[in-house]
Amino acid sequence: MTTNFDSMPRLDAPKKRGRKKPVQSTAKQEQTLHLSSTDRDIAPFVALDQPLVGQLVAEDACWRFAVDAWLAAKPPRWTLGRRRAWKAAGQVLVEKRARLRETAAELGYPLRASAK
Repeated sequence: MTTNFDSMPRLDAPKKRGRKKPVQSTAKQEQTLHLSSTDRDIAPFVALDQPLVGQLVAEDACWRFAVDAWLAAKPPRWTLGRRRAWKAAGQVLVEKRARLRETAAELGYPLRASAK
């Protein structure tokens, strides 16, 4: 294999000093954290300032990872024993979601009307 070193840029070449234009976004971009279990968005600084809200964010992330892992481990229909165990694990996740929703409501982040 031959390499054409003439087409490669020189490392000692002077850099262009042109000024790049900043990218302007027309849409307002807000940074928020989405709590999947409660279907709510919160500002990141609230999670940093209030330890209980930060713990809620962490538990919500763990719950979401557990749901993804649970969905990925879905057994075939003909394996009834494994299917029963999988459904029981899903019920544990439903109960965890209910506890997270209660905690969010206690901290002042109730459910949206459409999420009930």
